[in-house]
Amino acid sequence: MRSLLIDELTPKDVAKIKDYLDSAALTTGVRGLYWITLPEEKLSSLQKSHMDCQPHKFAVELDDDWLKVELLIRPAAGLRCECCGMADQEQRAHILAWADDLIQRLDLAT
Repeated sequence: MRSLLIDELTPKDVAKIKDYLDSAALTTGVRGLYWITLPEEKLSSLQKSHMDCQPHKFAVELDDDWLKVELLIRPAAGLRCECCGMADQEQRAHILAWADDLIQRLDLAT
């Protein structure tokens, strides 16, 4: 799996990230795992045409001292559709910008 890993987080930063994700992301029912919805304008033409699979999202996992942001774009309906796949260049740029914004917004010590 391709992903972005932000490690060596302090307990204070982990708490800030958790508070933010609890309010701004879709929870999954699994401790530390969240879904971030990809904006419609960032979807590929295939993903846009799969209305039953929307929303498309990427996973964010938070643990005791790290945050992992996956570069797999998943449809809401599950992983068994051709519209599920690794982020394209524009989607990767959006995900990296999301992670950079999180670091700045929460003033994380990275």
